Amino acid sequence: MNGGVAARLETLDALRGVGTLLVVVFHLNFLPFDLLSNAYVGLDFFFVLSGLVIAMTYEDRLRKGLPFLSFMQARVIRLYPTYLVGLLLGAALVGLWLVTGDEDAPALNVAVEGLVFGAFMLPAPSAPEDFYPLNGPHWSLLFEMIAYVFYGFLAPRLGTGMLVCVAIVAGAALVAHGVALGHLEVGSTWATATGGLCRIFYSFTIGVLLFRFLPADGIRQTWWAFAPIVLLVVVLTWPVASPYVLAYDLIVILLLCPAIIAAGAMLRPPASMAGASSVLGEISYPVYVIHYPLIFAAGFVGKALGMPQAVWSVLFVIGVSVAAFLLSRLYDQPVRAWLTAQAKARRQRRALALQVEAARR
Repeated sequence: MNGGVAARLETLDALRGVGTLLVVVFHLNFLPFDLLSNAYVGLDFFFVLSGLVIAMTYEDRLRKGLPFLSFMQARVIRLYPTYLVGLLLGAALVGLWLVTGDEDAPALNVAVEGLVFGAFMLPAPSAPEDFYPLNGPHWSLLFEMIAYVFYGFLAPRLGTGMLVCVAIVAGAALVAHGVALGHLEVGSTWATATGGLCRIFYSFTIGVLLFRFLPADGIRQTWWAFAPIVLLVVVLTWPVASPYVLAYDLIVILLLCPAIIAAGAMLRPPASMAGASSVLGEISYPVYVIHYPLIFAAGFVGKALGMPQAVWSVLFVIGVSVAAFLLSRLYDQPVRAWLTAQAKARRQRRALALQVEAARR
């Protein structure tokens, strides 16, 4: 698998970017004919992708002795700087709602909890609905962090057979949740937290298993690399009638999301598309963590200017993509580089102190 890492990332980057923009359109909710009405299953696509990429990046290093705390520190450095921007944007929006008495505003104590606990990437204990009242989509990052703890501490020491068992148990529990509820739009609230755990443990584990099973020498550079991207768009935009929602959710989560990621891992786009794929991958995370509170601000401005929702929504998708690119280049990447350098320097100082102490003995 490791021999094909660099090649695989190009199509996966494109998939990540396209999937994120579809999530934005889902939250904008301006498309007709119930398009994207069930696009919440796109999160399971990201969970599978995360499992594959994390295993690709860290499994060999963890097996060779990378400390668990160093692994978690690297993941926090990767996520937190831009996450913090999204949290502060949400706090500014909710603060404005509270001052103006907007009906969408959460209770003051819930908003304060959202800011205090959210600063540590933790859910608000008293939130009656969303875990993260200041920026709803942040809930998926909580489950990502849970998966990182599981993977960093246990997965490299677990055989493939045990990971298969984890996937089977989580998948069976997910089916049970779906049968009980009639859908799998679960995980963002305290009441549906166990469903969220089932989603992340199934999909993330499947991603790790894809890393272990996919051959390293099976990469093809071809225009067929766009096939999984098209399939992702079709799957997430497909209108689903109410009687078939559960069947759709189960088929997409259990089968199609892993299949799309596997195809993306094995097909490399033509060299002419590498740059666009890289940019899509780069903006995906910042778009995800900042878009939700900005949608409400854009809606206010759009209505004040008398724009139809479809118009301001399209402009918003373009604008948030540009903002995410600038945020990545001007803030996220420099801050992460500085934090990584500081962490490396601290490790070196600790190692030197241990050597000096050993010499004294």
